[in-house]
Amino acid sequence: MAAVNRALTEQPELALGTLAVVRLHRGTGGDLALASLSAGHPLPLLIRGGAVHELGAPGPIAGVFEDAAWPVTDTPLQQGDTIVLYTDGVLDTVGDRGRFGDERLLALLAGAPADPTAVVARIDAALAAFQAGPQRDDTAIVAITVDDVHATP
Repeated sequence: MAAVNRALTEQPELALGTLAVVRLHRGTGGDLALASLSAGHPLPLLIRGGAVHELGAPGPIAGVFEDAAWPVTDTPLQQGDTIVLYTDGVLDTVGDRGRFGDERLLALLAGAPADPTAVVARIDAALAAFQAGPQRDDTAIVAITVDDVHATP
């Protein structure tokens, strides 16, 4: 993250970037964990037992401050956990009732199955039903589900 930030702040003109970075690893005690940070990007979501939680804390957009720092959150993972990463285009999808937004996304994913394909399809279908007119922002969604907490990340 520091290297990306340095590259952006060294540009002759203002250059900004939003990023989410995640890394699967073995935490203390050997448990599977997810390290995550956000540089102005929507926070990753954890779906566990039907409940949805944002992971981590937002950090500054890359390219704004030379000495910026981003808090890294380490989350122990369990069998059946699903992690969802998505771009702000998901939240900014415009419909007749305004933006799709955080609240709709969190409500949509509450009770979602531990199946990454089904989670992405659920979000995609909801956005298609919600949107009105042409959209200005792209959308990207990545979901992974922990099938084996003992597998090597």
